[in-house]
Amino acid sequence: MVSVPQRVMSTGDRPQPWAYSTPVVCAFVFVGAAGLLPVLGVAGGLRHPAVALAAYCALTALAGLRARPPAAPLTAAVCWLFYDGFVIHQRGELAWDGGIDAYRVALLATASLLGTVAARIGHAYGTAEDHEQGRRPCSQARAPAGGRCAGRADLTNDALAKPGPGNT
Repeated sequence: MVSVPQRVMSTGDRPQPWAYSTPVVCAFVFVGAAGLLPVLGVAGGLRHPAVALAAYCALTALAGLRARPPAAPLTAAVCWLFYDGFVIHQRGELAWDGGIDAYRVALLATASLLGTVAARIGHAYGTAEDHEQGRRPCSQARAPAGGRCAGRADLTNDALAKPGPGNT
């Protein structure tokens, strides 16, 4: 299995939540959308397009939790391709049905953006809470002098200095 390193993206003094690159998010959504089809088939969701659309919206929102905002239209497009080809037109045939398909794509993109916004709000809330309590959030690269990272009891300057099973 390929391991994707976690990292904190920062813009100046404001740390941003780490996110996967757009191609990784699209690959996750592609595999998830393909895997969702048999689940929907067994559960009877292929006979109910609204249930299938809700499941695909949940998938894009889940992917949005660790995605950058520019990935939203791509994840929506990938899910729409599976939804339109295998739920609506049943045999993998794609067709644009006008306004209803524009609505479906917009709904999928909105779900992805909601996941991204929820992750950023959660990160901002955690950062603000740490700041109010006098703790400084930090990355694995550096812990505060003589202290522990906010929310990371296992990460201290001593732990970073000594090589061990987790610090190679």
